[in-house]
Amino acid sequence: MSRTTAILIALAGLTFLGFRFQSNFSDAARGMNDFMNVYTGARLVGTPDQFYSRKYAEDELTVTGWVLPAQLRYLRWPVFAFVSRPLTALSYGAAYRVWQALLLAALLGFWWLWPEPGRDALLVAACWSIPLMTSILNGKDVVFLLLFLAGVWRFHESRPWLAGLCLALCALRFNLFFLVPVVLIAQRKWRVAAWAAAGVLALLGISTAVSIDHWLPQFIDFAANDVAAKQPYTMSSFVALFAGLPHASIWELAGGVVIAAMVAWLSLRVSFSVALSAALVGGLLTSHHAYLFDLLPLLPMLVVVMRTATTTAVRLFAGLLLSPLPFLVSPSVPLLAPAPLLLVLLLIALVMEHATRSPNVVLAASTPASAPQ
Repeated sequence: MSRTTAILIALAGLTFLGFRFQSNFSDAARGMNDFMNVYTGARLVGTPDQFYSRKYAEDELTVTGWVLPAQLRYLRWPVFAFVSRPLTALSYGAAYRVWQALLLAALLGFWWLWPEPGRDALLVAACWSIPLMTSILNGKDVVFLLLFLAGVWRFHESRPWLAGLCLALCALRFNLFFLVPVVLIAQRKWRVAAWAAAGVLALLGISTAVSIDHWLPQFIDFAANDVAAKQPYTMSSFVALFAGLPHASIWELAGGVVIAAMVAWLSLRVSFSVALSAALVGGLLTSHHAYLFDLLPLLPMLVVVMRTATTTAVRLFAGLLLSPLPFLVSPSVPLLAPAPLLLVLLLIALVMEHATRSPNVVLAASTPASAPQ
C-alpha cells in the first residue's frame, strides 16, 4: 500500500468517525465525560471518600449539568490520583484542556516509540478505530497504555529495566494484564519481570503513603461491586459473551482457564510481539471490568498480528477487530457479543496457525524489530 493510498483511507476513516460521533463532540468539548472522575479523584485522594463519594456526582452536576451513576467511583490506585493532583490547581475547564493535551502527547509518544514496521497500516487502523475515538471523546486514561506498551515493545531486549518499568505503569488498568506474566515466564524475560515487579511494588508503596489506611481492601470491594458492571452486554469480555446463560460465572472461569492455557502454549512457540498480543487479548477476555475503550491497547497488537500472520483466518479476525464493524451492534443475546467472540476466534486461529510449526524454528526466526531512528 502506497503512502498516498494509506492517507486517503485514513481520511475516509476520520470522516466516517466524524459522522458517527458528531453528536458527542459538544459534550466532549465541555468535559462532560469521565475526566470528572480524574479531577475529583485527584482532589479526594487520601480521604475516606477517595474511591466512592457523592462528591464525584455533585461536582460533575455543578460543572457540567450532567451526571451518571458510574461517576460515583474512582477505580484507580491512589498513586495515579496523586500524580493527577496538580490539575486540581486549575479550573475544571483549564484542567480538562491540559488533560486532553496530555492524551495527545501520549499518542505522539507512542507513535515515536513504536518499533515495529508498518506505520502506514497503524495510521489507517488508528483513523478507523472506534475504541480510540471513544477514548479521546470520553477523556479516558487508557490512552496512556499505548505509550507504556510502546516502551515495553521497544526496550524489552535492549533495556529490560526500562521495559519492566513501562510494564509496571500498565497497572493503570492492571485487570487487562493478568496474563502478561505468563509470557515473561515462558520466554524467560526474567529482568523485564523483575523490574516490572519492583515497579508495581513501588506504585503500591506510594499508593499506601498518599492514601488512607487499608485502602487496598476498600479498593477491591468497590471494584468488585462496580455500578457500571451491571450492564454486562456493554463489555468486551467473557462477561458479555456468557451473560444470560445458566451458571455464567462457571462458564467464565472455564473459559479463563482455557484462554490462559492457549496463551501459555503460544508463548512457547511465537515471538515476543505475538505472545504479548495474545496475552493482552486473553487479559481482556478474562477481565470483569472491560469495555469498548479497553480494546484500545489491542490496536497496535492487531496490526502486528495481521502483518506476521500466515493464515487467512488470523488476518480476517484481526482485520475485523480493527474495523468499526464489531462495535456497531450490541446484541443482548448470549454467545453473540461481536468483540469477545472475535477475540476468542482470533486466539483459536493463532493456535491453529502455529500448531504444525516447530517452536524452536519460530523462536529462532523471531528477532526484535529495529527501533525507528
